[in-house]
Amino acid sequence: KRAEQAAGERTARVEQKLLLSELLRKKAEEESAKAIESLRITLLERTAQAAGMQAQLEAGLASTHSAKEEVASLREERAALDTRVRALQGELDEQRALVGVLEAKLQHMHAAEVDWLEERRTIDWEKRRGAHWP
Repeated sequence: KRAEQAAGERTARVEQKLLLSELLRKKAEEESAKAIESLRITLLERTAQAAGMQAQLEAGLASTHSAKEEVASLREERAALDTRVRALQGELDEQRALVGVLEAKLQHMHAAEVDWLEERRTIDWEKRRGAHWP
């Protein structure tokens, strides 16, 4: 009887250990499942953050590319304007030279007119004095 009782106690202890082992295994599985779910959520959040950061970087790169294109366009426009300014400066220099020639001609004409008027006055004065004219 004692052997049966001892065997029964051993069986009960083994069954308790099995139950305890099963409970610990289930608890470990639940904790593992919770940890896996938490990691999955963290991974999804980080993936979303990375996608947002990538979108921001791509937008920044697009903006930078657009700004570079704008700068290049402005440089081309400035070069064209510089060329136009040089051409206009050349035209202005030509006009100034022409004005100089015209001023010289005007001064010459004015001097000739003054000489003519002087000669006219001399002739008129001599006529009044009674000088002989052919």
